[in-house]
Amino acid sequence: MTEKQSLRTIFIIWAMLVGLCIPFVVFFLPLVISTVLYEQEQNIALFIPAVNFWVTAFGLALLLTGLLLLAWKRNKIMYAVFGSLLAASLISLYASSLSYTAIQEDQMVLQKFNKTHIYPWEDMEKVEYVYVYGVNGTYYFTAKNGDKWSLAENFLLDTTAQSRFYSRLRTYEVELIEEEIVED
Repeated sequence: MTEKQSLRTIFIIWAMLVGLCIPFVVFFLPLVISTVLYEQEQNIALFIPAVNFWVTAFGLALLLTGLLLLAWKRNKIMYAVFGSLLAASLISLYASSLSYTAIQEDQMVLQKFNKTHIYPWEDMEKVEYVYVYGVNGTYYFTAKNGDKWSLAENFLLDTTAQSRFYSRLRTYEVELIEEEIVED
C-alpha cells in the first residue's frame, strides 16, 4: 500500500534538500556562472568578489525560509509570502552573477552590479603587491585619475597568469612595487 505524503512533509523534505545543498551551491554557483558568462580569450585572470558568494547565500536562505513557512502553515497569505520570497531569492541569485574583476591583455574591467569601470593599462599609475612569505598577497592598484582598488591573490592567478600579468605591467610601463611583510 502506498500512502500519500502530506504537503507539510513534502515542504519539509524540500527544505532539507535545499538546506543540504546550500554550501555546495554557494561555493560553486558564482564560480560557474562568472566563468561561463565572463570568460574571454583576452582574460589573464577572472576574479569573483566575496559579495557574490554572500548574495548567493542570502538568496538560498530566502528560498529555505519560504519552504519552511509553507511547511508550517499553508494559506493564501503564506503562499503570497512564499511567492515574494521566491522572487527575492531569484533576484538575489541573478545579482550574485553581476560582479567580477577581469585582468585582460589591454585593460582591467571592474564590474560591480550595475557599474562597469574599464581601466586601460595606459591609465594605470602603479600596482603594489603586499605579501607575507608563503601566503597569498594582495594587489593594490592605483589609476592615474586617483581611483584605487585591491585584489586578493588566489588560485586563479597561477604562475602562467601571473607571468602574463607582469608582462602587461612591463609593456605599459606600470610601476610595480613589491613589499614583503615580515611576521614576528
